[in-house]
Amino acid sequence: RAAVIVCQYTPLFVSETPPAVSSPIDAVGLRLKGRGGQAFVVRRDGVRYVTVDARPFCIADRLPALEGAGVAHLRVDLTHAPQDPAAAVALWRAVRAGRCPPGSHDGNYRRGLL
Repeated sequence: RAAVIVCQYTPLFVSETPPAVSSPIDAVGLRLKGRGGQAFVVRRDGVRYVTVDARPFCIADRLPALEGAGVAHLRVDLTHAPQDPAAAVALWRAVRAGRCPPGSHDGNYRRGLL
């Protein structure tokens, strides 16, 4: 039986060098915009730089389908979430209630995987 991540700020890539921008990367992170207008955040993780989607991936609204599919464990990954305790608690409570936070995305799940 599988374990499934139901919510996370997905790391898109990790680099040993900082992005070539003039703004410093502070504790909150550096916000970048992609060509298509999508927002990304670059955060420092020790000696590495991790770029994450600014919107969390979330399929908490599909919990009944996941449980019906034989999923053994559900996981919320806050590793790359914003460092705001109140926001983390709100995200956790929403997911536990089967709701996705506003502005989240469901990756490719809308294509019918579950």
